[in-house]
Amino acid sequence: GDTAQRLVSAFMNEKECTACHGERLSPQGRMVVLANKRFPQATSMKIDELMNWLLELQRKLDSCEIEIVQALLNEMIKKLKSLINVGVSYLTLDRAVPTLSPGEAQRIRLASQLGNGLSNLLYILDEPTIGLHFADIQKLLDVLMRLVNMGNTMVVIEHNLDGIKSADHIIDLGPEGGPGGGTIVAQGTVEEVAQNEHSFTGSFLRKNLDDRHQRHT
Repeated sequence: GDTAQRLVSAFMNEKECTACHGERLSPQGRMVVLANKRFPQATSMKIDELMNWLLELQRKLDSCEIEIVQALLNEMIKKLKSLINVGVSYLTLDRAVPTLSPGEAQRIRLASQLGNGLSNLLYILDEPTIGLHFADIQKLLDVLMRLVNMGNTMVVIEHNLDGIKSADHIIDLGPEGGPGGGTIVAQGTVEEVAQNEHSFTGSFLRKNLDDRHQRHT
């Protein structure tokens, strides 16, 4: 439990390996060079930089080399695209898991789920859009919808209005936070919750829907 972990941590110390200097590979692995980059240098690149490097690498390899590595490149590019789509393109592959924020770890797990092809699963996410820019939020919502379209169910705790609007069914808990909450104030579709005058979420949805209607008239 937590107590045992605290006791053990008192006898632990984290420091750089004097043999590989944090590159986590054998001497042979550290010597591998591809397109003027050693393998550990590739893993230390940001995900979007690594993606661009791999795409450029495809153009540099000759036909014989491409035949050998194309299947591997395709798989790597596919996985990197999934990570970019969930908004973690700024991370490096050598980033230690304990240093990730809860939101980053959650989004990385989502990216891995995209490629497994499983359905009939229930996903429960806690504010997956937190800390993301608008463009990345849209990408993440697209990922969630792809998982739903694969036959999965998504339960999301969310405050972002775009995330709320993408839901098939909204459950608005309140009327306040903390001790003043815990009551179902409204539930239903976006339009149904927007018409509920007792719902703070509904008032924001109603204003958004009104603004959108005015822009289109």
